[in-house]
Amino acid sequence: MKKEFKELFEIMELDLKNSSWSKQQDLQSRLIQLKGELEEVEKAIENNDLENLQDELGDVFLDLMAIMVLIEQKKHFQIRDSLKNAIAKYKRRKGWVFNNEKLSPEEEVNRWNEAKKKEKKVYSNLKSLKPKNRTS
Repeated sequence: MKKEFKELFEIMELDLKNSSWSKQQDLQSRLIQLKGELEEVEKAIENNDLENLQDELGDVFLDLMAIMVLIEQKKHFQIRDSLKNAIAKYKRRKGWVFNNEKLSPEEEVNRWNEAKKKEKKVYSNLKSLKPKNRTS
């Protein structure tokens, strides 16, 4: 699967480089396309249409990769950092998965929500800090 993700990313880089239509797209237009594909995923799930779901998930990956490539090309930030942040967040919020701890679904939801609440509190505290006046 790693190979396929890498290949898809490279294909979308090539697309942005060589497609005049893709060059005209921005994050907003790509988001609209992604939302449309997610609606199709939703319908496929509601209809239990696994064959169509497989196809629509591929379309979601295409649109998501297009957004990722566009972000990298415009040098907004590195997608690698988004992935690292997502991994760290998951490990903070769902740490029991990594140490083989068995929890009920209710306990899992409670722990997830507690971790999320702690993160928001820390973030809120950081935002409220005012820079110190320096006199030198």
